[in-house]
Amino acid sequence: GVPKGVMLTHRNALSFVDWAAAQFALTREDRLSNHAPLHFDLAVFDVFAAAGVAAAVVLIPRSVAAFPAEMAAFAADKNISVWYSVPSALNMLATRGGLEQGGLEQRALPGLRLVLFAGEVFPTGQLRRAMAMFPNAVFYNLYGPTETNVCTFYRVTEPPPEDRASIPIGLPIDGVELSCLTDDGHEAAPGERGELWVRGPTVMRGYLDDPEHTAKVLGAPDPARPDLIAYCTGDLAARDATGIWHFAGRRDSQIKS
Repeated sequence: GVPKGVMLTHRNALSFVDWAAAQFALTREDRLSNHAPLHFDLAVFDVFAAAGVAAAVVLIPRSVAAFPAEMAAFAADKNISVWYSVPSALNMLATRGGLEQGGLEQRALPGLRLVLFAGEVFPTGQLRRAMAMFPNAVFYNLYGPTETNVCTFYRVTEPPPEDRASIPIGLPIDGVELSCLTDDGHEAAPGERGELWVRGPTVMRGYLDDPEHTAKVLGAPDPARPDLIAYCTGDLAARDATGIWHFAGRRDSQIKS
């Protein structure tokens, strides 16, 4: 394929970073792991949220990241307090990091207070295992395409039941508004599926040198507010009676393997 060239601004990044630093009560005492490559949007949090509060960033070497046991030992040795990664990396740490075999059980990342995951669906069985492995950490599910950075968050207050299919994507972050439109262009009622639109300060400017593609995904879904430009995610979602948003798949055939 051809790279889309997502144009994100300093305002896009800082709107998320400022919210995250406040929401997660980051301080100069924190030590944030940087698991994602610096060209991946997850690294925006690691680097700039840490810089905003004068916290430390611990770069996880590629040679360590490839081996779960070494990664677990490295994270424990560096006293990581905030972990942010895709669920598959976190699951690898919890299931194959040697923690459950007793190798690090007595010091299973004792300083870890916050676990953030994003980028893919976290199977509930794997999440239950991770939460049992790190009982002192608070877990958050962060959602958002690259085009919007993170736009919703959900605190997982307790291990999900085994019969729950997925974890909610939660509520919009500060300044972000969500719309869920049905096929006929109407706002979906609670419990009704529709395509998710995101507007607010985290939304991109467009795709580099591709006005045609940009016009397909940036628009004004609310006729009464034509000045408010939103991004059409292509994701299906539904809002429950309490206002919590739930991811419900894709409109197209896109998959993540």
